[in-house]
Amino acid sequence: MAGFFKGVTKAKGIEKPKDSLGNFEATKSDVYTVVITAAYGLESTKSDAQGIKIEAKIPALNNRKLFQSWWITNKDGNTYDERDGKKKFLTGFLKADNLALLATEGDAGILDLDTEEKTIKVKRDGKEVNEVVDSFPDLIGFELQVGIIDTVKFKQNNVDGQYIEVDEKIHNAEWHTLFDSEGFTLNELEAEAEEPEFIEEWLKVWKDKVRDFTEGKQPNGGKERGGKSRRSNAEDGPKSRTANRRNIIRK
Repeated sequence: MAGFFKGVTKAKGIEKPKDSLGNFEATKSDVYTVVITAAYGLESTKSDAQGIKIEAKIPALNNRKLFQSWWITNKDGNTYDERDGKKKFLTGFLKADNLALLATEGDAGILDLDTEEKTIKVKRDGKEVNEVVDSFPDLIGFELQVGIIDTVKFKQNNVDGQYIEVDEKIHNAEWHTLFDSEGFTLNELEAEAEEPEFIEEWLKVWKDKVRDFTEGKQPNGGKERGGKSRRSNAEDGPKSRTANRRNIIRK
């Protein structure tokens, strides 16, 4: 049976391409020395959710760029979620607070940091434009060690304000655990530990491992698969503007 491509024959003897990530090389799970190059507030376009975006580099990997966004509050403006009558701090809040305390040697948490307006270049609709953000100067230039996990997820496309999973896998360098420049966690510093210990335990569990959230699953948002659309965290994704202008109360 001949189809549209009748008369076309498949060439033989040509090597098939290997699985590839294109020009992108995933960051292997490990502990890296990281330098923060930018840190500024994010604010949801449809709710009171606020967060922080971190831009950084890994000097040992030719200054490879890293990007990390953490939601510090939920859509109700709280730093916690409540389930079954129990309150639990948001993961993003805990990581951002940890970072701030490490950077200021315990003097200030993320809610206490001063901000200053700064103009940065961002991409909007494929074009690079200037945007004024609330920057956190106490974080910029700070050097720390980060336990990074190579995390695989389905790519999400924004369709009419909803984030739809598509059948394409992407690697994210997830900031899992933060250490100071000597390898101490914040808990170890607060406990006045003589030697850093948790960093070695972390490496035993995660070094060179991949956390794959797609294994054995199909993307759940593709309409062609009959899946349901799923909104992103904070319902819409962030816009760059003030994580500190409102009075956020740690409850």
